[in-house]
Amino acid sequence: MTDPEPPNRDTDADDYESKYMAGDGDVLLRDKMHVPWFFHLLFMLPVLIALGLPFVDPLAGFGPWFALPLFFVAWAIFSTLRVVVSEAQVHIQYGLFGPKIPVASITKAEAVDYKWTEYGGYGIRKGFDGTTAYNLIGDKGRGVRIHWRDDKGKVKKVLISSAHPEKVAAAIALARERSSHGASALEVAKAAQGVLPAPSAPGPATAEAAPAAVAVTTSADTERD
Repeated sequence: MTDPEPPNRDTDADDYESKYMAGDGDVLLRDKMHVPWFFHLLFMLPVLIALGLPFVDPLAGFGPWFALPLFFVAWAIFSTLRVVVSEAQVHIQYGLFGPKIPVASITKAEAVDYKWTEYGGYGIRKGFDGTTAYNLIGDKGRGVRIHWRDDKGKVKKVLISSAHPEKVAAAIALARERSSHGASALEVAKAAQGVLPAPSAPGPATAEAAPAAVAVTTSADTERD
Protein backbone atom coordinates (compact mmCIF):
# COMPACT_ATOMS: atom_id res chain seq x y z
CA MET A 1 0.00 0.00 0.00
CA THR A 2 1.45 3.36 -1.00
CA ASP A 3 1.96 6.11 1.54
CA PRO A 4 -0.63 8.89 1.51
CA GLU A 5 0.21 12.21 -0.05
CA PRO A 6 1.85 14.79 2.24
CA PRO A 7 -0.53 17.22 3.93
CA ASN A 8 -1.24 20.35 1.96
CA ARG A 9 -2.86 23.75 2.49
CA ASP A 10 -6.21 24.41 0.79
CA THR A 11 -5.68 22.34 -2.35
CA ASP A 12 -6.80 19.18 -0.56
CA ALA A 13 -9.79 20.70 1.22
CA ASP A 14 -12.95 18.76 0.45
CA ASP A 15 -16.44 20.22 0.65
CA TYR A 16 -16.78 19.33 4.32
CA GLU A 17 -13.51 20.99 5.30
CA SER A 18 -14.21 24.05 3.18
CA LYS A 19 -17.51 24.53 4.98
CA TYR A 20 -16.83 23.37 8.54
CA MET A 21 -13.03 23.46 8.94
CA ALA A 22 -12.03 26.63 7.15
CA GLY A 23 -9.56 27.53 9.91
CA ASP A 24 -8.93 30.82 11.69
CA GLY A 25 -6.64 32.89 9.51
CA ASP A 26 -4.53 31.40 6.74
CA VAL A 27 -4.45 27.60 6.68
CA LEU A 28 -0.90 26.27 6.99
CA LEU A 29 -1.57 22.54 6.73
CA ARG A 30 -4.38 20.07 6.25
CA ASP A 31 -3.83 16.48 7.32
CA LYS A 32 -6.41 13.80 6.63
CA MET A 33 -6.28 10.09 7.40
CA HIS A 34 -8.63 7.30 6.35
CA VAL A 35 -8.96 3.82 7.76
CA PRO A 36 -7.16 1.22 5.60
CA TRP A 37 -9.08 -0.62 2.89
CA PHE A 38 -9.15 -3.96 4.72
CA PHE A 39 -11.10 -2.38 7.54
CA HIS A 40 -13.86 -1.51 5.11
CA LEU A 41 -14.09 -5.22 4.27
CA LEU A 42 -14.61 -5.99 7.95
CA PHE A 43 -17.33 -3.36 7.99
CA MET A 44 -19.16 -5.15 5.17
CA LEU A 45 -19.56 -8.34 7.20
CA PRO A 46 -22.37 -7.09 9.50
CA VAL A 47 -23.98 -5.40 6.49
CA LEU A 48 -24.14 -8.70 4.59
CA ILE A 49 -25.52 -10.43 7.68
CA ALA A 50 -28.25 -7.80 8.03
CA LEU A 51 -29.16 -8.11 4.35
CA GLY A 52 -29.34 -11.89 4.41
CA LEU A 53 -30.98 -12.37 7.81
CA PRO A 54 -34.62 -12.01 6.63
CA PHE A 55 -34.07 -14.78 4.07
CA VAL A 56 -32.38 -17.13 6.52
CA ASP A 57 -34.74 -16.41 9.40
CA PRO A 58 -38.13 -15.04 8.21
CA LEU A 59 -39.10 -14.32 11.83
CA ALA A 60 -36.37 -11.69 12.01
CA GLY A 61 -38.19 -9.61 9.42
CA PHE A 62 -36.71 -6.68 7.54
CA GLY A 63 -36.12 -4.55 10.63
CA PRO A 64 -32.30 -4.64 10.34
CA TRP A 65 -32.54 -3.12 6.86
CA PHE A 66 -33.93 0.12 8.23
CA ALA A 67 -30.84 0.59 10.39
CA LEU A 68 -28.44 0.24 7.46
CA PRO A 69 -28.58 3.89 6.27
CA LEU A 70 -27.60 5.11 9.74
CA PHE A 71 -24.87 2.49 9.84
CA PHE A 72 -23.44 3.69 6.53
CA VAL A 73 -23.55 7.35 7.59
CA ALA A 74 -21.77 6.58 10.88
CA TRP A 75 -19.12 4.58 9.06
CA ALA A 76 -18.51 7.32 6.50
CA ILE A 77 -18.07 9.87 9.28
CA PHE A 78 -15.86 7.87 11.64
CA SER A 79 -13.57 6.44 8.99
CA THR A 80 -11.76 9.78 8.61
CA LEU A 81 -9.61 11.84 10.96
CA ARG A 82 -9.01 15.46 9.97
CA VAL A 83 -6.53 18.01 11.32
CA VAL A 84 -6.36 21.61 10.10
CA VAL A 85 -3.53 23.86 11.30
CA SER A 86 -4.22 27.54 10.73
CA GLU A 87 -2.61 30.71 12.03
CA ALA A 88 -4.80 30.93 15.12
CA GLN A 89 -5.96 27.39 15.88
CA VAL A 90 -5.50 23.66 15.46
CA HIS A 91 -8.84 22.09 14.55
CA ILE A 92 -9.18 18.33 15.11
CA GLN A 93 -12.19 16.33 14.02
CA TYR A 94 -12.72 12.60 14.28
CA GLY A 95 -16.18 12.12 12.92
CA LEU A 96 -18.06 15.14 14.24
CA PHE A 97 -16.03 15.42 17.43
CA GLY A 98 -12.81 17.12 18.36
CA PRO A 99 -11.40 20.33 19.82
CA LYS A 100 -10.39 23.67 18.38
CA ILE A 101 -7.11 24.45 20.15
CA PRO A 102 -5.99 28.09 20.10
CA VAL A 103 -2.40 28.35 18.89
CA ALA A 104 -1.67 30.91 21.59
CA SER A 105 -2.54 28.33 24.28
CA ILE A 106 -0.22 25.61 22.95
CA THR A 107 2.92 25.03 25.03
CA LYS A 108 4.36 22.05 23.17
CA ALA A 109 3.78 20.09 19.96
CA GLU A 110 5.89 17.08 19.04
CA ALA A 111 5.89 14.10 16.70
CA VAL A 112 5.80 10.89 18.73
CA ASP A 113 5.66 7.13 18.55
CA TYR A 114 2.94 5.63 20.71
CA LYS A 115 1.24 2.34 21.52
CA TRP A 116 -2.48 2.02 20.96
CA THR A 117 -2.67 -0.27 23.99
CA GLU A 118 -1.94 2.75 26.19
CA TYR A 119 -5.36 4.07 25.18
CA GLY A 120 -7.27 0.80 25.06
CA GLY A 121 -7.86 0.82 21.32
CA TYR A 122 -8.67 3.25 18.53
CA GLY A 123 -11.16 6.07 18.23
CA ILE A 124 -11.60 8.80 20.84
CA ARG A 125 -9.83 7.46 23.90
CA LYS A 126 -8.55 8.60 27.28
CA GLY A 127 -5.05 7.53 28.34
CA PHE A 128 -3.91 6.77 31.87
CA ASP A 129 -1.88 10.01 31.87
CA GLY A 130 -4.95 12.10 31.05
CA THR A 131 -4.17 12.45 27.34
CA THR A 132 -7.17 12.43 25.01
CA ALA A 133 -6.32 10.41 21.90
CA TYR A 134 -7.92 10.76 18.50
CA ASN A 135 -6.28 7.80 16.85
CA LEU A 136 -7.07 5.80 13.77
CA ILE A 137 -6.22 2.21 12.92
CA GLY A 138 -3.45 2.08 10.32
CA ASP A 139 -1.42 5.02 11.69
CA LYS A 140 1.59 2.74 12.34
CA GLY A 141 1.86 4.05 15.89
CA ARG A 142 2.74 7.58 14.75
CA GLY A 143 1.12 10.81 15.83
CA VAL A 144 1.42 14.31 17.23
CA ARG A 145 1.11 15.10 20.93
CA ILE A 146 -0.07 18.62 21.76
CA HIS A 147 0.16 20.21 25.21
CA TRP A 148 -2.02 23.25 25.80
CA ARG A 149 -3.77 25.25 28.51
CA ASP A 150 -7.49 25.89 28.63
CA ASP A 151 -9.16 29.14 29.71
CA LYS A 152 -8.70 28.17 33.37
CA GLY A 153 -4.99 27.50 32.94
CA LYS A 154 -5.36 23.74 33.20
CA VAL A 155 -2.81 21.74 31.19
CA LYS A 156 -4.37 19.40 28.65
CA LYS A 157 -2.79 16.87 26.31
CA VAL A 158 -4.10 15.63 22.99
CA LEU A 159 -2.70 12.87 20.79
CA ILE A 160 -3.70 12.74 17.13
CA SER A 161 -2.83 10.10 14.55
CA SER A 162 -0.97 11.33 11.51
CA ALA A 163 0.85 9.85 8.54
CA HIS A 164 3.11 12.92 8.58
CA PRO A 165 3.52 13.88 12.25
CA GLU A 166 6.75 15.85 11.74
CA LYS A 167 5.07 18.10 9.16
CA VAL A 168 2.07 18.69 11.39
CA ALA A 169 4.27 19.48 14.41
CA ALA A 170 6.39 21.81 12.28
CA ALA A 171 3.28 23.62 11.02
CA ILE A 172 2.13 24.15 14.61
CA ALA A 173 5.58 25.48 15.51
CA LEU A 174 5.39 27.91 12.58
CA ALA A 175 1.95 29.09 13.70
CA ARG A 176 3.40 29.74 17.15
CA GLU A 177 6.28 31.65 15.57
CA ARG A 178 3.73 33.72 13.67
CA SER A 179 1.91 34.45 16.90
CA SER A 180 5.10 35.32 18.81
CA HIS A 181 7.14 37.24 16.24
CA GLY A 182 4.52 38.65 13.88
CA ALA A 183 5.84 37.09 10.66
CA SER A 184 3.59 37.65 7.69
CA ALA A 185 0.90 35.05 7.07
CA LEU A 186 2.23 34.47 3.57
CA GLU A 187 5.78 33.78 4.81
CA VAL A 188 4.59 31.34 7.45
CA ALA A 189 2.29 29.50 5.04
CA LYS A 190 5.05 29.15 2.45
CA ALA A 191 7.55 28.08 5.09
CA ALA A 192 5.20 25.28 6.14
CA GLN A 193 5.39 24.00 2.57
CA GLY A 194 9.17 24.36 2.42
CA VAL A 195 9.03 27.26 -0.04
CA LEU A 196 10.54 29.89 2.25
CA PRO A 197 12.79 29.68 5.32
CA ALA A 198 10.79 29.34 8.51
CA PRO A 199 10.56 32.65 10.41
CA SER A 200 12.68 32.59 13.53
CA ALA A 201 14.43 34.92 15.94
CA PRO A 202 17.08 36.17 16.10
CA GLY A 203 18.35 34.75 12.78
CA PRO A 204 16.64 33.06 9.80
CA ALA A 205 16.16 29.29 9.79
CA THR A 206 15.96 27.08 6.73
CA ALA A 207 12.94 24.93 5.94
CA GLU A 208 15.08 21.87 6.69
CA ALA A 209 15.63 23.23 10.19
CA ALA A 210 11.90 23.36 10.99
CA PRO A 211 11.93 20.08 12.97
CA ALA A 212 14.84 21.46 15.02
CA ALA A 213 12.75 24.52 15.80
CA VAL A 214 10.09 22.20 17.17
CA ALA A 215 12.66 20.52 19.42
CA VAL A 216 13.91 23.87 20.77
CA THR A 217 10.38 24.98 21.51
CA THR A 218 9.63 21.67 23.18
CA SER A 219 12.64 21.92 25.47
CA ALA A 220 11.87 25.45 26.60
CA ASP A 221 8.23 24.72 27.20
CA THR A 222 9.04 21.60 29.19
CA GLU A 223 10.96 23.73 31.68
CA ARG A 224 8.00 26.07 32.07
CA ASP A 225 5.59 23.17 32.65
